[in-house]
Order: sequence, then structure tokens, then C-alpha cells
Amino acid sequence: MAYYLTKNRVGDYYRTYTQTVQDEVINALTNKKNFKKGNMGLLRDSYENLNRGFVVKDRHYISSRWPGDAYSFSLEFLKMLKK
Repeated sequence: MAYYLTKNRVGDYYRTYTQTVQDEVINALTNKKNFKKGNMGLLRDSYENLNRGFVVKDRHYISSRWPGDAYSFSLEFLKMLKK
């Protein structure tokens, strides 16, 4: 987001890589439709408001975007442990 907020003023000055992480992940997928884009992630999730969090689970691997997804991540992790 910081890149896009400063792009008009400083161009590609802060751009470190030629492609975004999102583009790199999509290109690595066998089926591009498997990519799931989460919400903006500006607000932390909570036990009462889990829809703010974003978690991706693939068999025995669970990932989230940032510490603000901790509730969603931990609940998904507990589900995996119970299996």
C-alpha cells in the first residue's frame, strides 16, 4: 500500500522487485483460480469479529498475513489440531 500511496510522487523509487508478491504467487500456482485475495487487512480481527481476519490453510500448513489475524489463525490452528 505504501508503494501505491507514494508512486505518483516518487515513481518506482521504493519498488524493490520487478513484480509484486501477489503476482509471483499467482504465477507459481498450477491453477490461477486457487488464489484467494483477502480483505485490506487494515483492522485487526477479534473473537467477536473474525471476518476481519484472513487465513489460508493447505493440508498441514496454515498462514495469515499479519499479527492482526491472530484470532482467525489460532482458531483455524485449533481445528487442525483436533483432527
